[in-house]
Amino acid sequence: MSKYLMSRRIALGMLVTMVSVLLLAACQGAAGKPGNPGAPGNPGFPGEPGPQGAPGLPGLSGEPGIAGNSGAPGNPGKPGAPGEPGFPGPAGPPGEATSPGAGIMVASPVVFLDKGLTIAGSGFRAFEAVEVFFELGGVQPSLGFAQADAGGAWTLNVPRLDGIRKIKTAVTKLIGSPVLTLMAEGVDGSEASTPVMAVAESPAAAAEPPSVGASVVAGTASQGGTITVTVAGFGDGEGITILLTTGVNQKPRIGVINAGPTGAATKDILLRSKYGPGVYTLEAIGSSGTLATAAVIIVAEK
Repeated sequence: MSKYLMSRRIALGMLVTMVSVLLLAACQGAAGKPGNPGAPGNPGFPGEPGPQGAPGLPGLSGEPGIAGNSGAPGNPGKPGAPGEPGFPGPAGPPGEATSPGAGIMVASPVVFLDKGLTIAGSGFRAFEAVEVFFELGGVQPSLGFAQADAGGAWTLNVPRLDGIRKIKTAVTKLIGSPVLTLMAEGVDGSEASTPVMAVAESPAAAAEPPSVGASVVAGTASQGGTITVTVAGFGDGEGITILLTTGVNQKPRIGVINAGPTGAATKDILLRSKYGPGVYTLEAIGSSGTLATAAVIIVAEK
């Protein structure tokens, strides 16, 4: 077959196809309504992750948080080893004496522990506080404190010494030493001392001789009744204790009478009912030692 015939057949076939398409288009009716959408298909598989992007810029710093509570302190560590002692420093210049003119005095170099004591000092710093004590070598029983005046003088009145607790505990050492140092030491460094001797008890004072002309009158009383006691010859205002002798070493006190300006007085004294009928000795003893006695007759109750 020649090329010419082949070309005509191809052209004729294409023409027939086009005419068929036009005929089908002319014969086609109006388009219908669109149908309902179909159900969605199953989701597809996730794709592969993409490559990581470049890091972004850093954000701004946030506000600082509230500080937490402090923790419990730990146990102290062991002390370190002491260092080597340093070289001694140079000696300083000699200082001036703190109280070159300070001194103390007492009324007597003999101090009685059962009595009070007055101590005076001078030459201390103005308004310096001063403590007075016995220096016993390691033990320093204090007698009290005084305050110096503007001129550095002071006075300390001490009550009965053996009433002070620290003195009481050191009595044996105080009275056992032949000489004691009584020190006065100020808070500013002033010091003074004086020697004293300590004695436990002061000598008894001579008492006035009791009256030898004192008398007492009692008389008769009923058991459990009242007896009138009259005294005379005692001292002005002297206190008189009335005793009733009821047996050996048995002298109960039944009353007290104070003598008047003339040394006499009278008083009604109630007798206890336990003192039965009989004759008793009544004693009137004055505070100066004056003694007077009288007989008392107690009769049975009626």
